[in-house]
Amino acid sequence: MPRHDLVTAIIEANQDAILEQIQRQTEIDENGCWVWQGGTSNSGNPRLYIGTDDDNKPIVAPAPRISYMINRSMDIEHSRVVHTCGNVLCANPDHLRLDVPAILLDV
Repeated sequence: MPRHDLVTAIIEANQDAILEQIQRQTEIDENGCWVWQGGTSNSGNPRLYIGTDDDNKPIVAPAPRISYMINRSMDIEHSRVVHTCGNVLCANPDHLRLDVPAILLDV
């Protein structure tokens, strides 16, 4: 199963628990950002453990992307989730939007 499909399946099966995990690992600041307090990648981006693959290897994904998928749309395979607030640690879905590559747009 492709990674995106696996991530989507895990999220769909565990939405409530994953959303609770996001809420536990964030603090709301004065701008309404859900500031990530959990683990980050080497580049400082929020990372969230969501489960394991068929080989029992951990699956870790960007927390803002997972927040967007749960709260807005699961169908974001070829898109980047970007922060409208400018805070890369923010996981508030109201502060996130999709950046769809122009090649995928039907223009």
